[in-house]
Amino acid sequence: MDMQSEILDAAPYGTLVVDGGNGILFANQWVLRQMGRSREELIGSDIESLCNPSPLVLRQLVLAREQGRPVILSQRLHGYFLPIPLPVHHVSGFTHMQQETTIVPLAGSDHRMAITIRDVTSVVVGDKRLKQLQRDLESARERAERSDRNKGRFLAMISHDIRTPMNGLIGYAELLLDTELDEHQRNYAETIHSSGHMLLNLVNDILDYSKIEDGKLRIRPKLFDVREAVEDTVAVFRPDAARKGVDLKVSVDGLVPVSFFQDGLRFRQVMANLVSNAVKFTDRGAVGVHVAYTKGYGRILDRLEVAVADTGPGISSEGLAGLFEAYQQLDHPTPIKGTGLGLFISRQLCQLMGGDVRVESELGQGSVFRFTVSSADAQIESCEDAQPMEVYPPHVRRTDQTDSLRVLVVDDSPTNCRLLGSLLGRLGHQVDSASDGNEAAACLSLKPYDLVIMDLLLPHLSGFDLAKNLRQGAYGEGNRWVALCSLSGLEKNDISGSLTDYGFHFHLRKPIDTLALNEVIRAVVEA
Repeated sequence: MDMQSEILDAAPYGTLVVDGGNGILFANQWVLRQMGRSREELIGSDIESLCNPSPLVLRQLVLAREQGRPVILSQRLHGYFLPIPLPVHHVSGFTHMQQETTIVPLAGSDHRMAITIRDVTSVVVGDKRLKQLQRDLESARERAERSDRNKGRFLAMISHDIRTPMNGLIGYAELLLDTELDEHQRNYAETIHSSGHMLLNLVNDILDYSKIEDGKLRIRPKLFDVREAVEDTVAVFRPDAARKGVDLKVSVDGLVPVSFFQDGLRFRQVMANLVSNAVKFTDRGAVGVHVAYTKGYGRILDRLEVAVADTGPGISSEGLAGLFEAYQQLDHPTPIKGTGLGLFISRQLCQLMGGDVRVESELGQGSVFRFTVSSADAQIESCEDAQPMEVYPPHVRRTDQTDSLRVLVVDDSPTNCRLLGSLLGRLGHQVDSASDGNEAAACLSLKPYDLVIMDLLLPHLSGFDLAKNLRQGAYGEGNRWVALCSLSGLEKNDISGSLTDYGFHFHLRKPIDTLALNEVIRAVVEA
């Protein structure tokens, strides 16, 4: 055997040489091994006796010889060149070796041709698996997106559904606390009221944590009154502090500006969480809230810093280590429970507002939590500044300018209708109620109103459609530009589409904050 034959025998692929009549002149060891034949058996025999080629393969042999150029045969188009079986239950799932065959005419050799056969089973399997993996990944992505959408819709609906009964629970507890009660009755009513707010905070934490997981937690900067935000937030916790005999104090540096450009609602949320924790964990002594301001220069932005100091039990070094992680709760002698999400969410919010939260504490020495926020870039587009599709004129009042308003409340919850009727009635306003969109449309068609407060998810005719019809004059010109206030368990910015596009002037979130309701009434009275 010459050196050329030895080299071909060592090749990891099959090689055949055939004459002008397709008689086999040479077969290397790869072919002999795969076919289970000896070289003596093959040399001189016809190619058809070796592999019984298909008409397509024979046609390619003729073309290669006639045109004098190489031809490549693929498994998919031409079938097997050599029928080489694979072991039963081969990992590839194929019954025969997948092959790529090349036919090369040999120049000046009386129509002789070299035929090489390469095993491409692993390549085909890899490509097949890759395509299946791509299909699986695409299917998984679609399932994840569908799950994400379903989770978002579920959380939105569950928030609305929970907030509707919470509206009655907290609202009627507030009304009850305004009546003459003995000591035991007042304690019961206060417990109902505080428990309602605890449940409400739980719902808010779960929704915010879900937004953080999905990367959808957003801030919406606009100018807000710093001192008003601080005083209003702290005022919520003064009753709890007073009951415990804890002195709750507030101080604001003179340099703090009147207005600050940042998300005022999120600023209040962070401060409320820190003040709530301080009051909750402090059994004696004081809780102090101090607000400072640092003027920015160059690329350094203006900054607010709020420090909340307490004389509570303090936090151990072990407790400090994971304090801002999700679901972390501190040990306390009394059974104080929560979601363990408050500080985690607060840090996320502060970082979105260009700041952070830090803590200084020792066991038995109290704690000081400090959070900072930076002034937002004035170029950030707030959803409040987005241009609506259609600009509606300001709301107008009826001709008589008394302080008593004629109000229509539309909600499919009888409890909410009665609650709003009681809250507005005790302020001297005239209130009608409707339980669905069609009933509301009938009321609007009968007489004019100064204010319509409507749930957005109404039976028969949604609040959106009702508002659209009203603005188009479907219920008479007398109500066309009436003040409209949406009512929902969602925040205004979480509602799909802009409420302004439908002609709403105000938004109240369930459970109704009496202060926010009073602001709506004041705005309508002063119109």
